[in-house]
Amino acid sequence: MRRCVELARRAIAFTSPNPMVFALRDVGDLVKNATAYVSLEPCNHYGRTLSFTEALIKAKVKRMVVGMVYPNPIVASKGWGGGCTR
Repeated sequence: MRRCVELARRAIAFTSPNPMVFALRDVGDLVKNATAYVSLEPCNHYGRTLSFTEALIKAKVKRMVVGMVYPNPIVASKGWGGGCTR
């Protein structure tokens, strides 16, 4: 998780107003059956961008480790399933 946060810091000032997230489409099939480490619970709603939860499912990520629940009540505890580690 520490490495996840270190990588996210590189995106400061480039993603506002959205959280700093990693673009799955740039890695293609490399994430299939992988474990995704995310510092912030992925969103499951649509705004200016697509749902990150849906993107993880579409990319066939097998497991996800979540650093913290999303503080926005629209998202909180709705962006990950029971199979994820917090």
